[in-house]
Amino acid sequence: VEKTPLVRTFGKVVGVSGMMIEATCAPGALSVGARLTIRSPDGSPVRCEVTGFRNGRAVCLPFDPLDGVRLGARVDPEPDVPAVRPSRQW
Repeated sequence: VEKTPLVRTFGKVVGVSGMMIEATCAPGALSVGARLTIRSPDGSPVRCEVTGFRNGRAVCLPFDPLDGVRLGARVDPEPDVPAVRPSRQW
C-alpha cells in the first residue's frame, strides 16, 4: 500500500511528425528512456519510449503502429520496470 502512488500523472500528445511523437506531461514526470502508453480514441494502447526533449516537449518513438493517435490523445507514463542488462556497458 505504501508504494501505491497517491497521484496519477498523465499528459497529452502535442505533435506527430512521421514516426516521432511529441508529448507534454508534468515537469519531472518524464526522462530519457521512460516508457509511455498513448490511448487512441478507440482505447487501443500505443507504447512508446522517450528518446529526448525539444522545446519542453518529450520526443517519443513508438513500439506499436500509430493508427488512431491524434493531437490531444492521453499519454500515461508507465511505472519504472526492472530490466536485465548483460553488462554495465549495455
